[in-house]
Amino acid sequence: MKVTCFFLVTLILVFASCKKNPESSSGNLSSRTTFEPTIAYRVFMTKASPADSARGFLKDSIIVSRSFSKRDPEYYSNVQHASANIHRGYPGFSMGYDDDDKSFPYFSFTSQAFPGVPREFELNKPYSYPETGNVGGGFFLGTHTGADGMNYFINNEFPPDAGSPRSETHTSIIFLSKDKILNRFDTILLASGRITGYSVLSWGKTDPDKYLQRWDFSVDFKDLKIDE
Repeated sequence: MKVTCFFLVTLILVFASCKKNPESSSGNLSSRTTFEPTIAYRVFMTKASPADSARGFLKDSIIVSRSFSKRDPEYYSNVQHASANIHRGYPGFSMGYDDDDKSFPYFSFTSQAFPGVPREFELNKPYSYPETGNVGGGFFLGTHTGADGMNYFINNEFPPDAGSPRSETHTSIIFLSKDKILNRFDTILLASGRITGYSVLSWGKTDPDKYLQRWDFSVDFKDLKIDE
């Protein structure tokens, strides 16, 4: 009887542990104790628009990071203003850097930009997504001022032969490392990798090459916490 009770108690404890730590069963929990999440964002105008040239905005960049150890009360937090998500059960990676004190985010990628990335992503595998047609791609590229993003015509004054923009976009992400860190109640997923891409916009109604703008961008990230 005592053996049966002991077996049942052990089984319940194991089940509860698995439920609290659904990712720990993979057996690759990291033993790391120090972390340095970092984000390096760069954007440059391969083909600048008149509005880009008028405001002198031909490139921009930002590098942010923080250091912490597992002993810190909030050791699992990301860099301030940064966020990243991949939901369990269905794919789609999203990421952004958004300062609440500014009108627009520095950059933002919705899951539409990386719709096929699963939470159990593969390392060193490019997840790439080309797209043509209406403006899309699932991302917003902003400026360090937080005041604006892409625009072509000065003061948005469209000439008669310009219309709604068409776009050619390409987004790609590659994960270079990942760590699963056991927390008190769950397992935290950290990832390092690189995002690259570009967006070409065309406003011409009859001549698609008359009004062109192209922005190329990259985001390098390290020890980024991937929420659900």
